[in-house]
Amino acid sequence: MTWVYGGGYTFGTLINIPQNNTGIYDGRNIVRDHNDIILVTFNYRLNIFGQPGAPQLAGGNQSQSFGLLDLDAAVQWVHDNIASFGGDPERIILFGESAGAVATDIYAFAHPSDQIVKGIIQESGNLGFISPASTVLNPALWNTIAGIVGCGNDTSTEQLTCMKTVPTKTLEKAVIDSNIAFIPLMDNITMFSDTPTRSAAGKFLHVPLLGGSNAQEGNILVLLVELFETGIGIPGATETASEFSTLTRFSCPASFTAKDRTSANVTTWRYQYQAVFPGISTRPDLRAYHFSEISIIFGTYNFFTSAAPTPAEIALSKYVQNAWVTFARDPKGGLFELGWPSYKADADTLVLLGGPLNETGAAFTKPAFIDFPCAFQSSLIDASTVFNTALLSGA
Repeated sequence: MTWVYGGGYTFGTLINIPQNNTGIYDGRNIVRDHNDIILVTFNYRLNIFGQPGAPQLAGGNQSQSFGLLDLDAAVQWVHDNIASFGGDPERIILFGESAGAVATDIYAFAHPSDQIVKGIIQESGNLGFISPASTVLNPALWNTIAGIVGCGNDTSTEQLTCMKTVPTKTLEKAVIDSNIAFIPLMDNITMFSDTPTRSAAGKFLHVPLLGGSNAQEGNILVLLVELFETGIGIPGATETASEFSTLTRFSCPASFTAKDRTSANVTTWRYQYQAVFPGISTRPDLRAYHFSEISIIFGTYNFFTSAAPTPAEIALSKYVQNAWVTFARDPKGGLFELGWPSYKADADTLVLLGGPLNETGAAFTKPAFIDFPCAFQSSLIDASTVFNTALLSGA
């Protein structure tokens, strides 16, 4: 099980340590309770180091999405070396959350004939999560940082040479202080501008997929924007704005991905995580929010100290962790053994994890239970923009 962490490709943790050193991603609980599993984590380059968006490097047949190329290298390294750790190089899956889940999807589209990865788990992310407008080269971002560190803003060969000599910490400070985020570009090498067309045509890696989202993904994302912009968070407004964000950025992309995979005869499972626990969801406007499932999957719920884990929380963690491990053992058929039906849009195949129907396990319903607004995706995006603008302006 090869873990790809999230963070929008722009940051690791909020403190100065590598992302995979944070306690919430501690994989020891998984391998302690499932001793036939090896869990691999790796760090990949982020922000200006991961995808600098340097105009001088644009075009041609070389990608500057270095963080995504790090994933490629990590997959190859695991395949070449995991036998030395007791692992099976023919039984490798990728699993990731948020940007990490998107990265697994990027891998699937960039390597449709790959023979290494045998299954993919996508938590709260896929290529439908990415806004095409945000992945277009913007030289102003690069030039701003170059100007701050003394390399000028003329987009010249000399500027690039100068930037290569700037110390890491100096570049890092300039990016953080300027609040600029560098994310992967649609370079048609690692990411493709015609991804929806490729997806509909089945031009991706045909390996089993377990994917899904959380019931209120947007809660924490909207709340953070509110706190940053206005200094306050209003529960009712947060929850309303969250519904737009959850649908357009998470639930509907998960639906579209599941449909395209099944149309290509790829074995697919889809879930919605619904659990709310006092130690994780510490405010009334934080329900089953973005990344709230991670500590349940890793069994690291003690990472949160605001409240002790409840018996239901511990039981759900064991259940969900076992489901992920069961998929890893046998991506094509393992989850059938748990009674999970593979995805069909018109049957009770949406797996509800930790919700009111089964607080410690799974229940099943039709995908239309959450997907019916997705037919109006573009209108939802427009409404979300209007609502958020009014919210942050105090209207």
